[in-house]
Amino acid sequence: FKCNGPCQEEACDPVEGVYHCEACGWDCCMDCVEDAEAEMLPKERGMLRHHKIDWRELRAKLPIQRTPEQKALRKQMFWLFDPNGNRLLSLAEIDKGVRDILDLPLMFSSKPVMMRAYQAAKGKSKRKNNHPDFVQFCEFRILLEYLGRYFELKVMFDRIDVSDDNRISFEEWEQAVPSLEEWGVTIDDPAQTFQAIRKKMKPRFEVGLNGKILFREFAWWAIKQQLELAEADSDYDEEGDETPF
Repeated sequence: FKCNGPCQEEACDPVEGVYHCEACGWDCCMDCVEDAEAEMLPKERGMLRHHKIDWRELRAKLPIQRTPEQKALRKQMFWLFDPNGNRLLSLAEIDKGVRDILDLPLMFSSKPVMMRAYQAAKGKSKRKNNHPDFVQFCEFRILLEYLGRYFELKVMFDRIDVSDDNRISFEEWEQAVPSLEEWGVTIDDPAQTFQAIRKKMKPRFEVGLNGKILFREFAWWAIKQQLELAEADSDYDEEGDETPF
């Protein structure tokens, strides 16, 4: 397997699997799909920062509640995601389902969101017939929940990334401290926190990043901090919940 992502390995051993984009035809190991998006899809850089997000509509399209009604919706939705009827969802099927079934074009265009949600959901089942490389129905609710969560984090990431290069520099991080406080975390030492996040960076991604962080590392940190878009967010409707998800 030759990776078209930043690692450019001729004989790549993709630990986390392979992402294939049907739209542009390139293959990329999931280790570097976020940075591959930055390099290969420049027209979509920072795209979420430039859009008004209808959180109410997004919540309505992701039935994640444990009620009988929402479970019935998930069953119906799962079969629509699974056109070959094998009861297993690949990343490609999830990709297509977000576009065609959920009708969420902004989420569909943000590949790191779907990749991270897929990685978080697949293999969570403890059943004997577990398929660790696919999402089963018993993991589908988790998938939908993570799709919403990672999309929310990608909106935050893009708001911090004012240079639209799909990376956060320390200067951008420092300027975003007031926004991060609105989202739920107080940062006493921006430099120390930034370096702690960068330590999660895999060594091969250090080349060419010039000390910046990618969405993968930001999402890892943000989930630990339980960041939420503030109710004061101008994208919120007045009757919105405290957090989109």
